[in-house]
Amino acid sequence: MSVFLKIKLFYPKIIAILLVILSFIPLGIPGAKTFFPLVDLMVIYYWCVYRPELMPNWFVFLMGLTQDAITGFPFGFNALNNLLFRSTTMFLKDKYSKESFVVVWQGFALMAASFMVFKYGLFALVTGAMAPIGVIFVQLLISIALYPVFHSLFNFIITTLPEQPADA
Repeated sequence: MSVFLKIKLFYPKIIAILLVILSFIPLGIPGAKTFFPLVDLMVIYYWCVYRPELMPNWFVFLMGLTQDAITGFPFGFNALNNLLFRSTTMFLKDKYSKESFVVVWQGFALMAASFMVFKYGLFALVTGAMAPIGVIFVQLLISIALYPVFHSLFNFIITTLPEQPADA
């Protein structure tokens, strides 16, 4: 496999890190950061369903540590949550990978909702502070509504990748 094709296998990781960083850049819109879609979950979910070898555990952990460093969450909090989300997605991926887009989208919606309940329940236990339920619900709805846009972007990217990965 040529060097150029091997570099292409890093596209999902590069896009993932860029989206995570972008999700924390101040946009000048009040509350925009609070309601930014859960791009980390979208990235993990999509790639674990369709090309899990391109979203390995070590990278998902690194992505979570990046989130922790940016947000000030307890170090390792998002890393652990991302690994749990990836593990759950990997466990269920065979149910979704051969299905229609609507089924994949519904799977994302259920997984994201479950994850949000788990994540913010754990956050409340760790920090003793509760996040506003309304904010969490709106962020979840925005994420579910925007998943098709990100899915389309990732579909475009996946068509540019070589069929056989080479230890990405």
